[in-house]
Formats: sequence, structure tokens, C-alpha cells
Amino acid sequence: MERQQILYQGDRRFHILIGELALYNKVGDDSVMAGQLDRLLATIVLPRVSFGIVPIGAELPMQLTNFVMYDARRVTVEAVTAELTITQPREIEVYHKTFDILSGQSVTGQDARMLIRKAIGARF
Repeated sequence: MERQQILYQGDRRFHILIGELALYNKVGDDSVMAGQLDRLLATIVLPRVSFGIVPIGAELPMQLTNFVMYDARRVTVEAVTAELTITQPREIEVYHKTFDILSGQSVTGQDARMLIRKAIGARF
């Protein structure tokens, strides 16, 4: 919860994309996951948060892994044993293009909330 305070402070904007399957991954029992999904519903309506869900049936441009982009200067890529930091502009551009493709395939707003509520409903 402490890390989430950044969503409420300063003037940063956050553009978040997740795959729909992430809504169904269990990292706790059903009550924990329902709480997490409920928190997600509350977070996606924040004014500085742009949140999209890439539906299960979306065509992916390539095999993907988790990555976080920080402006145009740095991308971190999560691997099983380490986190990679990408700083080369030409490599960062590939991540920007990938993000743009995924963003174009994602659903937002009411459609994203519907997918989250569907995942909550599947737990009970």
C-alpha cells in the first residue's frame, strides 16, 4: 500500500497494461484475490492512471515478458532470476512500439471494469 502512494502524489502519469489472464492468476486465496481485484477497480479510475487490459484473444506481436517503461530513458524487464535494465535508445523504441501495439488491442474504461468484475465473479 505504501508504494501505491505515488499514484496520489506529484504529477506523474501512469499507463498500465495487463493481460486478462493476470486477473485469474492466484497469489492468495479467493478472498485475497477478490480484494486485489477490488483495489484494481478503485485504482483504474484515478485521474493520472490510464489502465488497459489486453483480452485473452488478442493477437500478440511476439512472445512477451513483463516490462516497465520509464519515459524514454529506461525500460526494466522482469526475468525469473533477475531484472534487466535497458537504456539503449534503439532497444527502448522496440518496447515503445510493443506497448503501442498492445495498447491498441486493450480495452479500457467500462470494458476493463467488466473484465475485472468477471474475474471477481469467477472466484465466488
